[in-house]
Amino acid sequence: MKLGILNACTPADEDEFQVKEFHIFTNFFAQVDHNFALTEYRITEGQFPQGADECDAYLITGSPKGVYDNDDWIGQLDHYIRDFYAAGHTLVGICFGHQILAHALGGQAKKSPKGWGMGPSIIEVTQSQPWMTPPLPTGNFYFCHQDQVTSLPQHAELLAGNEFCPNGMFTIGNQVLGLQAHPEFTTDIMVTAIDSLSKVVEPTVIDNAISTTAQRQVDNAIMAQWIVNFLVGSQQSVLALSQTKTKVAF
Repeated sequence: MKLGILNACTPADEDEFQVKEFHIFTNFFAQVDHNFALTEYRITEGQFPQGADECDAYLITGSPKGVYDNDDWIGQLDHYIRDFYAAGHTLVGICFGHQILAHALGGQAKKSPKGWGMGPSIIEVTQSQPWMTPPLPTGNFYFCHQDQVTSLPQHAELLAGNEFCPNGMFTIGNQVLGLQAHPEFTTDIMVTAIDSLSKVVEPTVIDNAISTTAQRQVDNAIMAQWIVNFLVGSQQSVLALSQTKTKVAF
């Protein structure tokens, strides 16, 4: 399977946070068995797939930007999401990716009056799916966000969340998966993010993020397996539908 990584971080963002998004997700998926071939698209630099069929599925990364910002690439991404969705391609969104998937497909995302969510936080799984194996009634993941999905698209199903971030994880059928958390973050990446944002985030939030990051383990490998299971299951459904259409045609 060819998985396109739509990198929503600029080179300057990566320099500030001392990470390369593509490398982060390469390492994230390396935690579990898969047969994906990952391809990076630097969408903030105007590099988008030439057509939906360049990859079997697409993953949209996090970003310091919001869906409401006026950057040209955000408007382009909004159109690409709707086109890819209409073409039947599978889409996964992480943090900003989660927010813009909801926004582009009929929901809403905006800056939350609750402020920043930062550091590890527990989400409760309220609706389990067959691909969510191994099972995890509650999961602990890193968060780093001020924006939230405030309303889900039509036909979306809420799978997990918590009091601070109710719409923490959703799907639309077997085609779209959005996750507010950062399961791709290592502890070092989370610490660097806390340090980079310490001048703009309330001290109490920073202090809590520092202490909880040092104390808690996160369930990144399980989420990596879930995402792989979701993508594989989605592609099997696409293949089965294609074969059915072929039989009907004959």
